[in-house]
Amino acid sequence: MKKFFYSALIGAGAAFFMSCASSQPPLYYWGYYTNSTYQYIKGGNDEDMAELMSRLDTAINEDAPKSARQVPPPGLCADYGYLLAKSGENDKAIEMFKKEKAFYPESTPFINGILKKFGVDETDDATDATGENAEAETAETETVSEE
Repeated sequence: MKKFFYSALIGAGAAFFMSCASSQPPLYYWGYYTNSTYQYIKGGNDEDMAELMSRLDTAINEDAPKSARQVPPPGLCADYGYLLAKSGENDKAIEMFKKEKAFYPESTPFINGILKKFGVDETDDATDATGENAEAETAETETVSEE
């Protein structure tokens, strides 16, 4: 009888601790990004670059829903944009840099500097991640405060 009691107690304890385990997805899902980046930096050849670009594309377009925020990790779009620009695909690179700004507005000053190198002036476009124009809100606030 004691064996049954102890077995039941251990089973109940194990079930309790397992129920406390978090089943939330990670904040960001990086996929194979770190391994591919390491291989690219270590090798530095076109094959490694193509592999890294493929992994980045997958991480941005397919793996993002696996994370809690449902967006790619910070810097991933910018990194992919850099590799696209390095391979001569400037239009796609600009698109990726703009995605980085949309996902992470705090990167705007840095990304705007990169976009200027491509001849794209984004300083007048003060659009936040929601797509709303921040300048219009600022103008409204200034008008109200002047009254």
